[in-house]
Amino acid sequence: MNLNKTKNNDPKYIGQKFGRLTVIGFGESVTTDGLHQVTWDCQCACGNIIRGRRPRNVKSGQTRSCGCLKQEQNTKNLADHRRTHGMSETRIFGIWEKMRDRCNNPNTPAYKNYGGRGIKVCPEWDASFEAFWDWARHNGYQDDLTIDRIDNDGDYCPNNCKWVTRTEQQRNKRNIRYVEVCGERMPLKTACEKLGVPYKAVHLRITRRGWDIDRALHTPIQGKQS
Repeated sequence: MNLNKTKNNDPKYIGQKFGRLTVIGFGESVTTDGLHQVTWDCQCACGNIIRGRRPRNVKSGQTRSCGCLKQEQNTKNLADHRRTHGMSETRIFGIWEKMRDRCNNPNTPAYKNYGGRGIKVCPEWDASFEAFWDWARHNGYQDDLTIDRIDNDGDYCPNNCKWVTRTEQQRNKRNIRYVEVCGERMPLKTACEKLGVPYKAVHLRITRRGWDIDRALHTPIQGKQS
């Protein structure tokens, strides 16, 4: 039987195996153009059932399992790394593991803020601890520093990462308010430190009183007034 010429909802597909997936039923989805297309429900060799898969992706091998195959490959790669580089007990290896975990593993609590937002580890680092370690040691890594993304919406990659202190990293979180002072963009707390004004008072002026940045930073604070 030429499967490529058979309609995707032909009963002959039931029981057919593609990679680790066995077709067990049919479904339907609607495209953005309003077209109805057949989907497949499949049972993976590991026992999991996945629904609504595109037949062409299953046939071509683009979808080969419920996701367990990739997880097994990641586990194997990790085991290979541990055997070859001899750094599995080091702090830098732990940083690499956690970086990949929060971007790749939906079961990790931090995933929603990283992989769940579309943030990835670049292919070079994701596949090789050695590549990550080579970048780290040539770009200022020290045991008291942490990895930080320059653009919080960007991926973990050489052009978007640097080593910073924990204090600097806290200032780069998504909920940090940034301001521009003398043409330089910086966290509000840093601006307050530079100008010698109380951060809490300035923050209150902006968030609760609706003052603009310039007024909040430069209006003198007298006594307990803010």
